[in-house]
Amino acid sequence: MKSEGGGHITPEEKSRIISDAKTLLIVRMGMTEEQAHKYLQKSSMDKCVPKYVAAQSVIDDNSDFR
Repeated sequence: MKSEGGGHITPEEKSRIISDAKTLLIVRMGMTEEQAHKYLQKSSMDKCVPKYVAAQSVIDDNSDFR
C-alpha cells in the first residue's frame, strides 16, 4: 500500500511484488523458483532498477494474471 506522502513502498510490499512475479514466471513460463529468481535479478541489473521494479514490470506485462 502506497502512502499518500510520496508513494513509499514498504519492504513487505516489495517482497509481495517479487513473490507475485516469481509465481507468475513459474506458472506462465514454466520456470523453476531458482530460474524465476535469477530472471528477476538479471532483469533488474539490465534495466538498472531495483528488483521489485523489474518484478512489477513482469506483472504489468501479464496484467491478465490475477
